[in-house]
Amino acid sequence: MRFIGASNYSGQRLAEALQLSQQKGLASYQTLQPEYNLYDRFAYESHLEPVCQKHDLGVICYFSLASGFLSGKYRSQADLSKGPRGQMVKKYLNARGFRILHALDKVASQYNATPTQVALAWVMARPSITAPIASATNLQQLDDLVQSARLKLDPSSIELLTEASAQSPGDESQPSAAAD
Repeated sequence: MRFIGASNYSGQRLAEALQLSQQKGLASYQTLQPEYNLYDRFAYESHLEPVCQKHDLGVICYFSLASGFLSGKYRSQADLSKGPRGQMVKKYLNARGFRILHALDKVASQYNATPTQVALAWVMARPSITAPIASATNLQQLDDLVQSARLKLDPSSIELLTEASAQSPGDESQPSAAAD
């Protein structure tokens, strides 16, 4: 049996596609691959998650570490030269991004873990997420990914991270929109 999935759809477009496939008796999406992480939450949580839950879609999110920002590797403009994705994370260097890193550091210290492990464990704790996508370029990063699958965050740690990453009117960051 084969299955199909969607990526980079808006919630409205995904709902329309699912409705059309049902009406026409066509193969229907079984999975969605959205961008989702502690920083980039808005598009998924507000528009896509309700559709995924209604239609019981598996959700396999990409950029689960916000291009490496949530690993804690990038904490200043000077750090942007540390890796090939440095320029991609520039947009996260703002008050909200630093608030998220602070919360990651706090929870990581509590669990004797890394920010990477905590960021991925937070994603995996979300009931509507099937699995995150994250890449490793060395064995230490691979070990972080493996350890994140074993890390179970308590409700207070999940809440701390969720609150730290919430968007408020004063944030410099703008919600990312899913492409159609």
